[in-house]
Amino acid sequence: MQATPQRRGLPPTPRRHFVKRSLTSLPSDPIMPGCRPRPAAAAFRAGLRPRAASPPLPLT
Repeated sequence: MQATPQRRGLPPTPRRHFVKRSLTSLPSDPIMPGCRPRPAAAAFRAGLRPRAASPPLPLT
């Protein structure tokens, strides 16, 4: 059985949860097969930042 982050003071959560969230939240990371990207992540990848104070930078 794999070691859980419980020893570091974190709640015992499977590592798959962290890996899936990091892959779906970061726009630069590739999408793993089987993980559906969130609409916010897809919009962020496309260059639309609804929650950003500054306008999106043009893609060069």
